[in-house]
Amino acid sequence: MIKNYLRITFRNLKRNKGYSFINIAGLATGMAAFVLIVLFIQNEMSFDAHQEHGDDVYRVLMDARVGEQEILDASSPAIMATQFLQEFPEIVSATRIDNFSAAVLITVDNEPYYEDNYFMADSSVFDVFTLPLVEGDAATALNRPNTMVISESVARKYFGDGDPMGRTVQYDNRVDYEITGVLAEVPHTTHFRPQVITSFLTSNRVDDPIWLNNSFMTYLRLRPGADPEALRAKFPEFIRTYVGPQIEQFMGQPYDEALNAGLKYEWQLERMAEIYLHSPSTEQLGPTGDVRYLYILGAIALFVLIIACINFMNLSTARATGRAREVGIRKTMGSDRSQLIRQFLGESVATATISMVFAFGIVLLALPAFSKMAGATLSVAPWLSGVVVMIALVTGILAGLYPAFVLSGFQPAVVLKGSFASSKKGKALRSALVVFQFSISIVLLVGTAIVYKQLDFIQQQDLGFEKEQVVVVPIETRTALQNFDTFRNELLTNTSIADAASAGMVPGPEHIHNNTGFRGEGMRDEEFIIAALGEVSDDYVETMGLKMIAGRDFDASFPSDTSGFVINEAAAAELGFTPEEIVGTTLARLGGNDDGTDRAMTVLGVFENANFESLHTAVRPMVLGHWQMNQRYAPIRIQSADVATTLKQIEEVWTAWEPGYPFTYFFMDTEYQQYYEQEQRLGNLYSYFTILAILIACLGLFGLASFITVQRTKEIGVRKVMGASVPGIVVLLSKEFTYLVLIACLVGFPVAWYAMDLWLQDFAYATTMGWWVFAGSGLLALTIAWLTVSYQSIKTATANPVQSLRYE
Repeated sequence: MIKNYLRITFRNLKRNKGYSFINIAGLATGMAAFVLIVLFIQNEMSFDAHQEHGDDVYRVLMDARVGEQEILDASSPAIMATQFLQEFPEIVSATRIDNFSAAVLITVDNEPYYEDNYFMADSSVFDVFTLPLVEGDAATALNRPNTMVISESVARKYFGDGDPMGRTVQYDNRVDYEITGVLAEVPHTTHFRPQVITSFLTSNRVDDPIWLNNSFMTYLRLRPGADPEALRAKFPEFIRTYVGPQIEQFMGQPYDEALNAGLKYEWQLERMAEIYLHSPSTEQLGPTGDVRYLYILGAIALFVLIIACINFMNLSTARATGRAREVGIRKTMGSDRSQLIRQFLGESVATATISMVFAFGIVLLALPAFSKMAGATLSVAPWLSGVVVMIALVTGILAGLYPAFVLSGFQPAVVLKGSFASSKKGKALRSALVVFQFSISIVLLVGTAIVYKQLDFIQQQDLGFEKEQVVVVPIETRTALQNFDTFRNELLTNTSIADAASAGMVPGPEHIHNNTGFRGEGMRDEEFIIAALGEVSDDYVETMGLKMIAGRDFDASFPSDTSGFVINEAAAAELGFTPEEIVGTTLARLGGNDDGTDRAMTVLGVFENANFESLHTAVRPMVLGHWQMNQRYAPIRIQSADVATTLKQIEEVWTAWEPGYPFTYFFMDTEYQQYYEQEQRLGNLYSYFTILAILIACLGLFGLASFITVQRTKEIGVRKVMGASVPGIVVLLSKEFTYLVLIACLVGFPVAWYAMDLWLQDFAYATTMGWWVFAGSGLLALTIAWLTVSYQSIKTATANPVQSLRYE
């Protein structure tokens, strides 16, 4: 019986090569697209799954509010880990991690190397994270100052095949470290990917007792079965006991009064497994994802597969009339309905299985390119073959279920007389499925257009500063910073260089730090704002292209400017002044003096708000100070088309200024663009899979149009004999599909608007969707449908009417 079923299945596939190709190609492409996206989603959801104690590890988040400013990030004080271990018995281990945002110089036998993933941590980091050592003892590797653990790849880079244990390397040309361990390579699916870890005992802040100095990350490992909510419930009383007195000193009022006045200072616990996809923190140890994008991609994967299944259902039900006599003969010969259902379901599953084989091949061929496009390391997992087989079976059964029941339900007495015709119900179902297909396609088209419109908006938005043509080089040493004027003057002798400055803050995900409290003139003792503080030279505003709107910039001819601030509009507004009103007033930096008292300085000027950070967030208060302390960058504005030559000229001056350090740099616009890497990847994936979905839909539409025109061959012949023109016949045959696409637009537009409105709400500064996006998407879908249908329509309309009348 099964052998007979298979023979008939392959006979039908061979007999109807065109329809078979459309079915197999559509299903294979849909399955392959689905599997690729599932691989990506599975990769993203597997982050930190390898952590042995992952379910019991939590990161502490600071949840604070000062006035109208909300702060939620993963920063905590150095004292937290040790004090928590003493106070809370449910904590088994705790570790502090210091994240170095910039690349760090490591010198090995006079050979310099820059390392990006450089961290400082307690020895307990090995109790909290799964970081196996291939050499060294985790219990002692970091329990002394000036000890270092490196990864296997770093060990090979530094020492080749030599033994790294006990060797000495130098950090930043000034501190020696002994290598006491070698890390096994860390899986790429983790939010913590250290290449170098040094002992936290080396830090000059290891014993810092100030609870309000939030500069590190604290991870806690709880006892198995411990309730994190019960632990969190203990935090308020702990904060009152230990942090409250420092808040009172800082704010100059009792802790309870500060709370009643609107202050919020709390700690939250963030489970390690949720960090990569769900963390709301602005501070991270490494790159993170966004679960919302996985929902979008998952929906696209499902849509593509559904469209492929719809093609199968449409073509199978449309071809039902072609197999009506076969069903009638089978029933006359004794076949019951259940046998026919099994036959047609078997054909569906067989077609899906053939498609599965092609889909697997497509996945293998497309995986490297897809991995690169998605920015992930994907590979063919052992479970993939099982998933593909399951998809084939489920797809085959679901896609073939309705056609099987329709075909098996034909009455033999009717179909054998030749009076059978396609039912109105079948036609209505096919029309509904076409509408559904193109509704999905229109949603994807609109979504793709708006994603790219937002990305273009980001590129064209006036950010308040000029990010193009600015190269940033590091300031490595205090000596170089003190001699910066000499460096700058020598640079400016080059006509290719417009300006240069020194700064502690430049735009980009990793270059804005030092959130500081400020109290404006007229504010009560307990009132203050939080602003990003950057120490800059007097050429910074001009070099960055910032726009002064009140007062003046720092001026080298005024030595007293070291006691002044230049602030942005957001800071002035937060302090309760207009830009013009705040110039000349006093602004106190909380704890700015060496003895911990506030440091009062004068507001010299106000510059226009500049989006140094992502357009996802509104511009926050920013304060610039004019003193040399934490200036780590030298932004240099160039004005030459020959960038390569200009960089070589900068390198020559820089090497003499910073001897002993390799020349490194980054372009500010490229660095700033990192804020939108996820959106860029989403846009690329969205566009490729939108095109794929439309192509699959068009395959089905082409097959359906072919079948319908074949059905109406004799009618077309009669119409041509009666004088109908070719354009008239093409319009006649295309009219039905035009109506279906227009209905699809009416269905798809509201869905697309709602979905993309939700997405745009994630940006503080977003583009408008615009009616033309919807009109253009609808017109494109209509054009694609017309082109798809017109080929078969024109072919039939131009056929010899004599042959058409002889049809059948």
